[in-house]
Amino acid sequence: MAAKEAVKIQELLRRILEEKSDRILFAQKKGFRTRTVTPAQLRGKVDKTRLLLQSEGVQPQDNVIVIGQPSIEWLTVYTACILSNVT
Repeated sequence: MAAKEAVKIQELLRRILEEKSDRILFAQKKGFRTRTVTPAQLRGKVDKTRLLLQSEGVQPQDNVIVIGQPSIEWLTVYTACILSNVT
């Protein structure tokens, strides 16, 4: 049996964000409403957040604390940090 090659989390996230599907990646129920995000929508939010982090002077290997309830915004910031190599 051939051994599987290890894949970094950055690569896995990039693959997910490059999907062209309309599938729901994350859903957040808030009151009577449910907010959803597709890979393409999340990619747009992550790209903007990465630019914001960069403009604020956050560099690779810097430490960032992300505190909050599970939400689309939390997922966006967390994913942007991982893809920017910020821990």
